Amino acid sequence: MNDSHPEEHLSSAASIVLSLWLSLSSFVAVSGNTVMLWLFYRNESLRTISNRFLVSLSVADVLVGVVIDPVWIVIRCWTQPPLHSTLTDFMIVLWVHTTAATTFNICCVSIDRFIAIRFPFRHQEIVTKKRCYTVIILVWLFSMGLPFSTLLIPAKLFSEEKTVNTVVLCFLIEFIAFFLPLIVVSLSYISIFKSATKQFNRILAGEKTTLHNDNLRVRCTQNFKAIKTIGFVLGACIITWIPSLILSSLEIYYVLVNNRDKYNALPFVMWPWVETIAFTSSAINPFVYYFRNEDFRRAFRRTFRWLAHFRQAFRRTFRWLARGHSKENTRNTRPISNRNPMEQNAVHHPTMNDSHPEDHLNSAASIVLSLWLSLGSFVAVSGNTVMLWLFYKNESLRTISNRLLASLSVADVLVGLVIDPVWIVIICWIQPPLHSALTDVILALWVHTTAATTFNICCVSVDRLIAIRFPFRYQEIVTKKRCYTVIILVWLFSMGLPFSTLLIPAKLFSKEKFVNIAVLCFLIGFIAFFLPLIVVSLSYIFIFKSATKQFKRILAGETSTLQNNNLRVRCMQNFKAIKTIGFVLGACIITWIPSVILSFFEIYHAIVNNRDKYNALMFVVWPWVGTIAFTSSAINPFVYYSRNEDFRRAFRRTFPWLARGHRKEKTRNNKPISNRNSME
Repeated sequence: MNDSHPEEHLSSAASIVLSLWLSLSSFVAVSGNTVMLWLFYRNESLRTISNRFLVSLSVADVLVGVVIDPVWIVIRCWTQPPLHSTLTDFMIVLWVHTTAATTFNICCVSIDRFIAIRFPFRHQEIVTKKRCYTVIILVWLFSMGLPFSTLLIPAKLFSEEKTVNTVVLCFLIEFIAFFLPLIVVSLSYISIFKSATKQFNRILAGEKTTLHNDNLRVRCTQNFKAIKTIGFVLGACIITWIPSLILSSLEIYYVLVNNRDKYNALPFVMWPWVETIAFTSSAINPFVYYFRNEDFRRAFRRTFRWLAHFRQAFRRTFRWLARGHSKENTRNTRPISNRNPMEQNAVHHPTMNDSHPEDHLNSAASIVLSLWLSLGSFVAVSGNTVMLWLFYKNESLRTISNRLLASLSVADVLVGLVIDPVWIVIICWIQPPLHSALTDVILALWVHTTAATTFNICCVSVDRLIAIRFPFRYQEIVTKKRCYTVIILVWLFSMGLPFSTLLIPAKLFSKEKFVNIAVLCFLIGFIAFFLPLIVVSLSYIFIFKSATKQFKRILAGETSTLQNNNLRVRCMQNFKAIKTIGFVLGACIITWIPSVILSFFEIYHAIVNNRDKYNALMFVVWPWVGTIAFTSSAINPFVYYSRNEDFRRAFRRTFPWLARGHRKEKTRNNKPISNRNSME
């Protein structure tokens, strides 16, 4: 059944969604597992036998993100070759190899934990480093040899008259690559949990007679925690890979009953979805290691201590760069213009890549926008840098909410330092056509800026919701570690979202495929703007209901329901913080809503194929609404200063000479203040 009809392939909209999904998964899998491998390399305490198997699993996950995910985007989502073709065989080899490498490594980890629990006194004697490396090498050789062996079988054995051979081969590969390791893992875990539960209960009861020393007691406790971690990895693997196995069983059934129509629909329509779900497990595993393993978290903090020194060096460098701002603008534009994104896809709206001169900005408009963006860039960089410096120098400002605001300030600094200069050069003066690398860069920067801003505001709103709704449990729920984890995830996602759009082939956005443009624009707009806005709106509905009740009770003096005066003060501070965040949110909505409205008009004109109005929007209106949107980065520092007394006090402490000048301005004293040395 090597032929397929067009209706049996994925639709363009489905291909776009799967491409974005796989691109984001690839980015997270590569970055997350690379960090895990680096931690293992740099920290000797992590080089245990079990962790060596986990490292082998991380290597497999990195290969999934680097090789398999991009290949899947190109072949499964866009090329879509017939069944009997070299590309199809290549996909089968990659799929079998990935499945086998993942399941065999998990199987090895389970057996290692089984030996550690069942034979605690002989574990170090049985499981040595040499045997560990031997097993890992055998796992990789077998996982690579298994799919390669399928290519050696003559194709004539799998003709339409010999469906039984196909069934036998599919079942044999599935049994070896998945079911056999799953059976071994299941049996191991049955024995593991029986023995581990007994040992752990005896440890809790303090019965040490069966233990040689305290070291064995600690080892048993660590083994029990490691079992839970491996259990989460195994659970994620089963949940993500089980749809593929169910679909394989259906394929075998349709081959036996010779139902060609349904059989063809599975490889071309269903398989891309279940495989995408399966490959997502490679992006999940690093988070399981981090959240379930205290050793990995400690190693992460030790390994990346240099980030603090890097920040100091960056600040010193930044002060020098600030003095040569004009040179930096020129230098920033050069590498950006030389970039070559994949296939140089114009993923925004490349349906109409030609534009007339009258569709561009005139010189007067370019000058006005350049001056506007230059001023906005200067204010955004200087204002948000001051906010970050205050946060760094004043320990009283390092609250959870302010850490999230600091993340938002970092996004605003990047807008002023990178995006505003790039916008001036490319949009106002170069004005490239739609099919160009520069247009791709502008789109990626716009999506990243929108996502970073809205996601950070969303996180701050959720933080305030927890503070108001659960005042007694707030410090327990919102910890510093969770705060930094959320901030890292926000930045990874906001960077991965525009990166994923660059992997979509430009041919999907030809003049005949306007619906693809609408789907892509709506999907990006929904993820980057509307989804966070919905979360923020729902959060503020609950926030104001609870905050108003608490504030009225505080004003009435009803403190009997509060545990202490500190909680009363905290509620007052939360209410003020809500107002501050409300002003930030309002500024964001006011400045970004024109861009969102214009996006809807672009979608409409793309669908109705109105090229003239579409070009007018892209080359004349977009520079203005983009400039308005980026102005929010310059507004936020003034909101923090005017609405937050803590920031004002910290500002006066950090910059006392400015405070002296401010007081002298008030008293109309024109004497120089450079000769005075203290605030008093």
